[in-house]
Amino acid sequence: MACRPLPSSPGKLAGVTFALSSLLGIMLLTGVPAGASPSHQRPTNPVKHSSMMIRKTSATHREVVAAEPVVDTGDALGTWEAEMAESYPDTYGGVYVDSSGNLVVPTVGSANPLRRWARRNYSSVVTQYADSAKADPEISGFRDSGLDAAPALTFTTATASFADLIQLKAAILANPQLLADGVSGAGIDVEHDAVSVTTSGGPIDAGLEAAYGSEVEVSDSTSGALDAASRTTDSAPWNGGDMILTKPGTLCTLGFGLHDTVTGTKYQLTAGHCDNGTWYNLPRYGTTFTSAHLVGTTVGGSVTTSGIDAQLIASNSSCISWGASGSRYFITGSANAPQGASILDEGAIGGSIAGTVAVADWSGKVGSESLSNIDLTTAVSSLGDSGGPVVYPTGYGPLAAGSIVGTLTYSNGTTYGVVQNIDAELWDYSVLIGDSLVPNTSSNGTSC
Repeated sequence: MACRPLPSSPGKLAGVTFALSSLLGIMLLTGVPAGASPSHQRPTNPVKHSSMMIRKTSATHREVVAAEPVVDTGDALGTWEAEMAESYPDTYGGVYVDSSGNLVVPTVGSANPLRRWARRNYSSVVTQYADSAKADPEISGFRDSGLDAAPALTFTTATASFADLIQLKAAILANPQLLADGVSGAGIDVEHDAVSVTTSGGPIDAGLEAAYGSEVEVSDSTSGALDAASRTTDSAPWNGGDMILTKPGTLCTLGFGLHDTVTGTKYQLTAGHCDNGTWYNLPRYGTTFTSAHLVGTTVGGSVTTSGIDAQLIASNSSCISWGASGSRYFITGSANAPQGASILDEGAIGGSIAGTVAVADWSGKVGSESLSNIDLTTAVSSLGDSGGPVVYPTGYGPLAAGSIVGTLTYSNGTTYGVVQNIDAELWDYSVLIGDSLVPNTSSNGTSC
């Protein structure tokens, strides 16, 4: 399946081939990524991946999409990132957010052309979001957090390009021996120039350490769980963060409002592993299912497609997500939150939970599902929060970043929240209905 063309893009995404000229370091994380960059000393008897086609090494269609970035036309930040990835594949190292809230682009080798392009075009990203980010501070909740302006753009040096990291990640997940030995997932650690690999422990850890030496930091996953399938007395148009139930008794959380750019039809997201059918907004133990409480019905065939844990509900949706203590976020755009970015989980049970993105673009097993285009975050949700909005607070206003899915626990006791990225959700369901879905947004920050 070819990816959708990017607007004003200097090249084409479809059919990109990334070659791995040398074996890169694999970082196996323990908890939040360590501050030190990994060594890139070449291991003995390195495995050769030269001229490897991404479509042949990808474990799933979603891995292909990860190599050819999925970008919705409303995601200015994602479009900017994708244009760097395709136009400067040898020197672009990805994007992450540092501790000061700045955007950092690692670059490889002689990267002056990339850096000049990034600076020149970053202004259009800022403009696109800032034009609609005029939110009232008490409602947006971001300007009073010190994010008065767009994040600064800075650069650092890296050894591996983003294309290299994506290629290595895909190769790891497509290696049947590694999977059989206990590799259960892999993601991208842009900040530390590495692929983050999750294992089941045991012999695989020793084997990886022997093969890669100082390039390996072992992390074992002991369990992964999808959230069981207020925000309890809302009315149409429905807000993200509303509690939703089906008559069989499934309780989940309503996600961001969307609309079809061609027909104008409105929809709403929630988690794919939740029950599908007809959804109502009721208190947790509500039993009166009336038309006044009817949110909408699952779009046929939309549950958990292509490794994406999401479903699409035909619904009269708003541009609002609930926040803490009854506050509201008027969504101004969408973007996958980079590694290091602050995010907010908005679940019907757990409420507003703050955290940061620890590992980006993770793929692997969570509970009974094989998922991809996942972020692992320090915001850990509660049972019943599945499908809820994940808000990315920026100087441009609150952006839609994805949906709550579940949790992943490591053997050292660290538990991460599992978030399905917004661009993957929009891509899958735009393909499903044959047109383009974008989030509902506010033009003035105080109304939809």
